[in-house]
Amino acid sequence: MDWFPKRFSEGDMDSAGAKRLLGVPKVSATEVLVRETAQNSWDARGDNSRIDFTIDLRSLRGDALDALTHVVFAEGAAAIGVDQLLSNEALRAIEISDRGTVGLDGPPRNDRPFAPSESMNFANFVFNLGAPRDVELGGGTYGFGKTIAYVVSAISTVVLWTRCRTERGLEHRLIVSAMGEAFDHDDYRYTGRHWWGERIEDRIFPVVGDRAEALGEALFSSRFAGEETGTSILIIDPVLEANTDHEILADLRDAIRWNLWPKLVDAPDRDRMAIQLKYLGTPHPIEDPAGDPELAPYVDCLRAVRARQAGQESPTTNWPVTVIDIQTERSYGLLGHLALTRWPSPTDAPDSLTHHVALMRTDAELVVKYDEHRRLADADFMWAGVFKPVRERDDAFADAEPPAHDDWVVKGIQNKERRRQVNLALREIRSHVSEFVSPGIGATAPKDDAPSTAGLANRLAGLLTGLQGHGASPTVAVSRPPSQRRKRPKVSATSGAPVASDRPGWNRIVFAVIVEGGAPEGELVALTAGVGYDGGSGTTDVSEWVRPIGWSETGSTGPICLRPGRASEYEVEFREDVALDVDVRVVGAQ
Repeated sequence: MDWFPKRFSEGDMDSAGAKRLLGVPKVSATEVLVRETAQNSWDARGDNSRIDFTIDLRSLRGDALDALTHVVFAEGAAAIGVDQLLSNEALRAIEISDRGTVGLDGPPRNDRPFAPSESMNFANFVFNLGAPRDVELGGGTYGFGKTIAYVVSAISTVVLWTRCRTERGLEHRLIVSAMGEAFDHDDYRYTGRHWWGERIEDRIFPVVGDRAEALGEALFSSRFAGEETGTSILIIDPVLEANTDHEILADLRDAIRWNLWPKLVDAPDRDRMAIQLKYLGTPHPIEDPAGDPELAPYVDCLRAVRARQAGQESPTTNWPVTVIDIQTERSYGLLGHLALTRWPSPTDAPDSLTHHVALMRTDAELVVKYDEHRRLADADFMWAGVFKPVRERDDAFADAEPPAHDDWVVKGIQNKERRRQVNLALREIRSHVSEFVSPGIGATAPKDDAPSTAGLANRLAGLLTGLQGHGASPTVAVSRPPSQRRKRPKVSATSGAPVASDRPGWNRIVFAVIVEGGAPEGELVALTAGVGYDGGSGTTDVSEWVRPIGWSETGSTGPICLRPGRASEYEVEFREDVALDVDVRVVGAQ
């Protein structure tokens, strides 16, 4: 095969920069690899109602090593260091294959105009970086996620074999791509990007036809049967968090389990993805998420959301599921649906994702993140939830995703209306979850879940600076026998992370306020928000920087009566360039 290193020209990015386009994902490299490759396969499913997706941790030996040494890297091997690897008797690789997708179809070059209806899958995946999403409701957005395959290869090299439909009929295509280090050669500077294929008129093209098929069958374990189309990726010498094959296999299984489980939940009116994990070609079973004690509640919630969005009757679930319309009174209307469920905690239940909402997109149904909220105070119960936007609002949430698709970052949305939609949805989710969880919060809550107000600054360290608390004020003393004396009231507040406000440059944050002890009929509690600064805080004349929204129950900013063990929420809006300081205290008995 011909070697084609990319020479620098105007506007080029070197490979080191290209591999950093993913940023710093919040999940492991193994998870990003599983998430991104599965999503790429899902987006390429075309009109097929089922696709097969397989990850195989395997070794390259014999004919495969010979093909790499004498055919693929006949020249240019030293440029990426693959020549040293090929001297081994075996070479570890991860093979990721999909069947039933359209494959890498479209023109095998990226410099010619194309029709709006024409697929650019090959050019976008092999040559381009940052290509906009061309699949309606697809999970990918700007094509940076594909770089993970290069990131996890010790030599940043992948082999791509695809079978797709062209105007000439079914066609095999094979090309090798690498993202190495920038280098000098023959008085020119090169970006570090390389391809091995067929050089024609100083451009690189894939090897096609019978030659591509023969080479693909020598390198890959997954073949193409009948008129199957799809793509296989061979990641050479993968370097992941784990070291041994056994550990890598376990990490891959966990990544599939926690990130791809929605793809394994069957529905008669939805496309299906059949997922396999293999080691040296031998299948390792993936458990049905509906039978997984940790995932089953999420499965119930997903099925309930699917039914609501399809206008169908609620399905039968293991435990009662509450489905909530996430909507606003403004012109945005319905934004999505949130399903919540709680269930008894088994004696040996792991403390994993038992107080989270799985956020996912409408059609993609890839878990974007597990959004953590408060635990139930009753340790005998757990809860879980699922949120999906409606189809009409999916693009807004797509805009909120960073390159690794592992979060919804409101500040990253350029379109003001879409930013408001996502911000409002997240605020409504938080509010409904708090209402769902609050009935389980009582005076028996663990001490760590109800810290004193004086310890509030420690609870929010790193989130807000200058946060100070004050001890609770005592109520009027009443003469009682020791056994009947009331416990002095203590008030505490906790919060999640701030989110962007509707007002540019402003954030919002919600505090969950709870009273312990005091009068059974309740205590009057006040929360004051101000600006924190070194050595103190200011709470007067701060409207330019801080704007209290008030209590969720009354909408007012004045004191509210809180009964012991019952929580209420107080929302504050503040400029993102200031430190917020809050003072929460008991001001008297009801």
